Amino acid sequence: MEKKENTNTITIIKTLIMKTFKSPIFGVTIILLINACTCNSVKINMPEDISSAQNVAELFYENTKAHDYKNSHRLFGEKYFQNNDSIKLDSFLIKINNKYGDLKEYKLYDFQTRIRTGSHPVNEYKLWYKCIYEKDSIEEKFELEKEKYDIKIIKYSLILDDLK
Repeated sequence: MEKKENTNTITIIKTLIMKTFKSPIFGVTIILLINACTCNSVKINMPEDISSAQNVAELFYENTKAHDYKNSHRLFGEKYFQNNDSIKLDSFLIKINNKYGDLKEYKLYDFQTRIRTGSHPVNEYKLWYKCIYEKDSIEEKFELEKEKYDIKIIKYSLILDDLK
C-alpha cells in the first residue's frame, strides 16, 4: 500500500510541475532532473570508521613480523596489482627487512577517512604508522579502499628522512 501512495505522490508532483510551467519541454526537463538526482552523504575522519582499515594494516604488520610476506598478498587490492605484482611486493618487503632489520613495534599516529554513502559509495582510508625496526625507525603510509566487501591496501609507502 505504501508503494502505491509514493507512486501517487510522485505522479501528483509531476502533474503539478507540468501545469505550473505550462511548457511541456521545461516541465519534462524539471522532471528528468528530479529523477536523476543522487543522494550521497560524506563522513570525514570519523574515529569509528578507522577500525576496519586499522585491522588490515595490523594483519600486514603481523605477517611482516613473521616474515610471512605471501600471506600479505590477500590484503592488497586490485588497484595495487595494476601497477605491481606479488614478486615485486615480496622483493620490496625483503629489502625493507634487510635494510632496517626485523620489525619490533608499530603504532598508528595519524589517519584520514572519507566514507561516501548513497548511489555512488566510496570508502577511502589513509593511515600513518611509526615503525620501530632493529636498526632504525621509519614512518609508513597505507592508502586503502573498500573493494566489494573488504578493505584492501591500494598503496603502501615508506616516508624516509633523506638527512639520515
